[in-house]
Amino acid sequence: MHKRIALGSMALIASTLAGAQTPPSPVEAVLRDYTRDCDAVGRGLWNMSLCAPIVVVGPDGKILLTSEPRPAAPLPATRANTSVDWGGRKWVMVLGPLPEDAAEVRALIYHESFHVHQAEIGLPNNMAVASHLDSEDARYWMRLEWKALEFALNTGGDERTHHTEQALAFRQKRLALAPDAAKEEREQMRHEGLAEYTGVKLSTDPLWLTQKALVHGAERPSFSRSFAYVSGPAWGLLLDMLEPEWRTKLRKQPDADLPDLVPRRKPAKELDTVAYGGESIRYEEHTRAVKRLAVLNAATTETSDAKGLRLPLARIQLDFDPNRVYPMPDGSSVYDKITLTSDWGSLQSEGAPVRIEHDWKAVYVPWPTPQGMTLKLASGWSAQKDADGRMRLAQATPTP
Repeated sequence: MHKRIALGSMALIASTLAGAQTPPSPVEAVLRDYTRDCDAVGRGLWNMSLCAPIVVVGPDGKILLTSEPRPAAPLPATRANTSVDWGGRKWVMVLGPLPEDAAEVRALIYHESFHVHQAEIGLPNNMAVASHLDSEDARYWMRLEWKALEFALNTGGDERTHHTEQALAFRQKRLALAPDAAKEEREQMRHEGLAEYTGVKLSTDPLWLTQKALVHGAERPSFSRSFAYVSGPAWGLLLDMLEPEWRTKLRKQPDADLPDLVPRRKPAKELDTVAYGGESIRYEEHTRAVKRLAVLNAATTETSDAKGLRLPLARIQLDFDPNRVYPMPDGSSVYDKITLTSDWGSLQSEGAPVRIEHDWKAVYVPWPTPQGMTLKLASGWSAQKDADGRMRLAQATPTP
């Protein structure tokens, strides 16, 4: 049975947790458990504290709740489940409405807390995109791996060994599809995968959350920036069962991915795709691939250098849905749910393509901006045609 969290009264909370005199709301209770336990459980799992101050922000961008007294400085403009520098300290920011399940709230908070501290154990942040994972074949092998992991986590003995070796074999087939596949997957697994494993492990209901993610993983529109949210907890919990010292080994092996640490088991020599629904998965992924090609072709045209508006990227803040990031053939990525702020103003898109160059120097959007996209330019900035007739943002030259 999972505890349900009522959020209707959250906006009425005016005091911090430390100063509240009334009985705590369910959300406050989760945060109080976190502030009480974050040091001990962090040291037990990673040999480091996972404590950080927390700010809960509502859908309107206003602060609903803080775990400590608020700094005098204004809250940074970023609105995302992330970590932010506020008043000289790094805070965990989570967005309301929060999940209704208490275990999911704990998982979210510990996930972001891991990001606050991960550099302490030699795990840098990264924005890696596993571009191969948007292909039909890669998604097919990924979904088979997830199905095998689902069985491995629910069995034991020889059955667990069989499913684990099948999962390793499906992964091996997928990594052979692209020369950078292993590197790109490893970078995400050691970043978002470990963060999600940490959150799920400390949620009080790790197996339920992991199985839920495995069952619904295929519903993610894109795997390229989101697969590790599924694979990280699954391989992490399996390693907890097979190799309890894996976290220590991972920190000593910077080139190791979680599946590389599975002991005494090798990829199966004979693949059993039928046992995991391979035929239906192949059909679903082929259907998706046909539809995806049409979407990418349209996005390529709409955000091209010739037809789109180019916005320079400098000192940016952004919030995006990792499930809706689509790698492009030229190395850029299309985001269709993103909020981005820079010197020139802000851009918000829900369903319209925003293409960011691979080197993060510029972003292209359709012009004129379509339905679902809002572009607000700061004073002195305007969209103009350059000498070649291409749309560019330009900043007015100050009058001497």
